[in-house]
Amino acid sequence: MFPEYIMRIIRQRLDLDEDDTSQDDSIFNMSPYEAFQEVCGWKLGDPFWAPDILRWVEGCGYELTITRKNKKAHKEEENV
Repeated sequence: MFPEYIMRIIRQRLDLDEDDTSQDDSIFNMSPYEAFQEVCGWKLGDPFWAPDILRWVEGCGYELTITRKNKKAHKEEENV
């Protein structure tokens, strides 16, 4: 499950009202990378910025670990 502020961004990206929860199940099923692409698409106008931004963050010395809690299964997945 993504934080509410991310959900609001993705909902708007999908042409929904930021409080419209009708598509939340499909949003919850997005991978962290897909969600990040949608956020980049909404905030920067193009989802194709996502890989560049991730490379820049890593290039600046941050180590990225993707951890996601799957709402339906209530288990934690980790992809490095």
